[in-house]
Amino acid sequence: MNDSASNANPLAETIIRAGEKIPGFDIRKSLAEVDGDAEAWLEVIRVFIDTTPGLLEALKTQCEEKDVDLDPEYTVTVHGIKGVCYTIGAMGAGDKARELELRSKAGDAAFVRDNNGNLVSIIEKLISDLAKLREQIPRGAT
Repeated sequence: MNDSASNANPLAETIIRAGEKIPGFDIRKSLAEVDGDAEAWLEVIRVFIDTTPGLLEALKTQCEEKDVDLDPEYTVTVHGIKGVCYTIGAMGAGDKARELELRSKAGDAAFVRDNNGNLVSIIEKLISDLAKLREQIPRGAT
């Protein structure tokens, strides 16, 4: 999204200003994924906020038992989270999910268990930050 497009759209400009304060989040890439459509972006972020906690719970459950092999669904779940993170501009979280996906495929359960909590924490913080950002958007702006 170019700067002239965001300057012409006050809602997009508000989102950019708030989004630039979120660590590990590329707000401009995120908006570019929806061709700068601020209202579409707000809907994508709403879906992310609403659905991702369930995926994080699945990751936690799939890593729970230290004495057994990693649940095969873990790789599928973390792959999905990776894609969503990259799509919404959460590049750091996407990179961490990618590493966990690769290690899971390689059967490195110890690495996955040792690092899964960090990914979950990063994404939980991102969800919180994005929820706060959505609250900053004036009512009726969407």
